[in-house]
Amino acid sequence: MLTQKKFNEFVENYNADYLYLLRRASTGNYNCLITSSRILQDLYDMVTTLQRVTELEFEVVPYPFTLRGNQEYFEQLGFTPEQAANIDGFLRFVREIFGKEFEECMQEARPLTCSAS
Repeated sequence: MLTQKKFNEFVENYNADYLYLLRRASTGNYNCLITSSRILQDLYDMVTTLQRVTELEFEVVPYPFTLRGNQEYFEQLGFTPEQAANIDGFLRFVREIFGKEFEECMQEARPLTCSAS
């Protein structure tokens, strides 16, 4: 049985991985970032499903899975304006490389290959 403590650890791990994904995007190096985003989206879905099914509490609130944030949101997470611009640049990068929006790429069933930035 999943305990509240273990569930909190799952959420903490997701939050740490989410911040790491944003840190990677904030550097402007987008190689394999969409693949990592898909994996992280699955982890987020698992966390929210576990909470719903087990009725455990969100004592640690998971960050919403999004790369679309405003300057204030990214600053609250500890990013500089330049880093926030690079995170937004990832969304433009996806449009240029794949010809579609980030969210559309995330919904596709076929695997996406990594592209160098």
